[in-house]
Amino acid sequence: MQRHACCLWILSGGDGQFAYANENPKLKAAYSFYGTAPDEASKVANIACPVYGFYGENDERVNATIPKAEELMKAAGKKYEPVIYKGAGHGFMRSGEPSNPAVRERRQESARRSAWARWKTLLKLIAIDVSAIPSDVEVTHLFRDSRRH
Repeated sequence: MQRHACCLWILSGGDGQFAYANENPKLKAAYSFYGTAPDEASKVANIACPVYGFYGENDERVNATIPKAEELMKAAGKKYEPVIYKGAGHGFMRSGEPSNPAVRERRQESARRSAWARWKTLLKLIAIDVSAIPSDVEVTHLFRDSRRH
């Protein structure tokens, strides 16, 4: 049986995904959901896998770190594909925890669905069977409920 290792970091520690990828040459892919990106060449030098970023349009603090990471990854010959989801803010994969209740659910629902579909597509690229992965509706409940435990 062939095993595939990938790394997914969400919320507290999205930036840890880059650090882990830099330390683990066995990873086939790394996925960062709204974590800050590295700011030094040494923090990307050993990354051996593609890194995929999932960011909210309205997350200025995190998004400000993306251009430097793109520059560093490109200079090091590494693949980094950040996508910024329109209308979304930090933590957009969670449901029911609005930072701005008037706009969050409608706009972030679209971002959640798009990001989840992208993630499942990327998993298929490294031959991971996604049939057992919950639908986006189920997973948003997992993210929301995880803060209660």
